[in-house]
Amino acid sequence: MTRILRLAVGSLLFVPAVLLADHHVDTIDANHWLFPLTDSGPCGVSAEWRGYHSMWAMGPWFGAVTLDTFVSVGYDPNSGASEFRTGDGQADTLSMVYIWPDRWPAPSGRFPHAPQARRSDQDAWCCFRDTLFLQAFLTAYEWQGPRAQDLVILQYEFECRYESTLSTACYASATLDPDVGDPTDDIYGLIYHQWVHRSPSDSFYVDHVAYACDAYDSGQYVGVALIKTPDNHSATAIKKFTIDIDPVTDAEQFLTMAGYDYRTGIYHPIDSGSPVPADVRFLVASGPFTLGYPGKDIETLAVVIGAATNLVDLAEIGIIGESLYLYGTAGVSDRTATPGPASGLRAWPNPFGHAIWLEPMEAGTASAEIRDVSGRLVRTLAMSERGPWFGDDSKGNQVAPGVYFVSAGDERLKIVRR
Repeated sequence: MTRILRLAVGSLLFVPAVLLADHHVDTIDANHWLFPLTDSGPCGVSAEWRGYHSMWAMGPWFGAVTLDTFVSVGYDPNSGASEFRTGDGQADTLSMVYIWPDRWPAPSGRFPHAPQARRSDQDAWCCFRDTLFLQAFLTAYEWQGPRAQDLVILQYEFECRYESTLSTACYASATLDPDVGDPTDDIYGLIYHQWVHRSPSDSFYVDHVAYACDAYDSGQYVGVALIKTPDNHSATAIKKFTIDIDPVTDAEQFLTMAGYDYRTGIYHPIDSGSPVPADVRFLVASGPFTLGYPGKDIETLAVVIGAATNLVDLAEIGIIGESLYLYGTAGVSDRTATPGPASGLRAWPNPFGHAIWLEPMEAGTASAEIRDVSGRLVRTLAMSERGPWFGDDSKGNQVAPGVYFVSAGDERLKIVRR
């Protein structure tokens, strides 16, 4: 594949000057996203989706309470600055964004944490550190499959650089300054713990997707969801703010990540959507958790960034992103990510936990039978369209983790419950 190289020119001309100093910039571009990465914290700087300006920038925030309260900011929407520095503290020319195929992988002797095998259609990796004790590693993924081509996945790994437990009250977040089209008239929205319906017979459950769209052009939505969090907390705070109330001090930023309104001290972890156009920015945070000794404890925050022309498609980014992140496929139908024998059934995510979506590829399939490894019939599902199975048998009891087989007509598919 011939990759388009984009450095700190062209689409990055509008970036605040502080972002362009002393770091390396490159762009992952394997699917519909042109998504710049830096080795100093900010990413998605002037990112484009299908040719549309979709983001000003985003970055990780990491907060902890030790002798004092501190937050290391990978991108500050108020100033455009980052508090991270490129690399791992060693002064050489090897600290950069490593990206497939031009520069991949990073030398393992120099960077022992760098992945050596490629997982997606285009992987990228870099590392950066703050001025105190935090080391961060970023791995980015883009897939080209039909259900994956509008997503970017970012995996942040955090490690304490000193021989002591950092804190038992750590928080990590993905903080986004979307700027969809005109930056002054974005609308913030949230899909949170709710069912989304494609049709009367086609529904799926969404844990969370925070998003923004242009107030006067509803043809593009940009959203974020956490797909892996420290201690499996999921999203514990989703907070919206505007340029006039940006949290700018460490204490304000930490309180925001912990789910508080820093102006009042009131705990209000989930901010619902707002129809008021503004220069909106928001964060999706998880915590508290403990970051322990270096080399023994690395905490991971993985986030999916997605775009769509409608809210129903956008709502699926967490489901598809988790399947891609865990299993490298957006579903059995994603032949680019998981080559294999053709099947008349599709299922995702597979393996699954709470629910799995089943879909016949041939019209007219009336029903599907789910059997265990002994051949015992567990459940029969109506299959006029796609629909979820929630892991229950015909009596409503939850089945045990293990291998099951779905049959529809002459087609047979193995699924696994975790």
